[in-house]
Amino acid sequence: MIRNDRDTIVEGIKHLCDGIGPFPKMDSYEDFLKMQTDIYDTFGDDSFDILIDILLHPSELGRIDSNDFDYELQEALIAIGLRNPRYTLDTVENLLSIKSIRLVLINIIGGLENEDGLFY
Repeated sequence: MIRNDRDTIVEGIKHLCDGIGPFPKMDSYEDFLKMQTDIYDTFGDDSFDILIDILLHPSELGRIDSNDFDYELQEALIAIGLRNPRYTLDTVENLLSIKSIRLVLINIIGGLENEDGLFY
């Protein structure tokens, strides 16, 4: 199932942050990485813009720690961004002037490990 709506994507990211949920069932860090990849694989290729919108306009998190959510959101942006690095870099470049999200954007740029960086 491809998740391309904001609420479903937020729930997927929250699931990764939920200490009561999957973590007790994990035997190793590799199990967590597999779960993370499995969830990101359900996000459609065009979900990058939704993830950016979530970054710009954070969701209500309830009992989920905002730092955990921000980390998972950043990881999701990198994972989805790797599907189309040029679009990702162009989008990120246009948002770098927003100080509140600049650190996340810089981490996304680094996470892409794209030697072209922001400029052609």
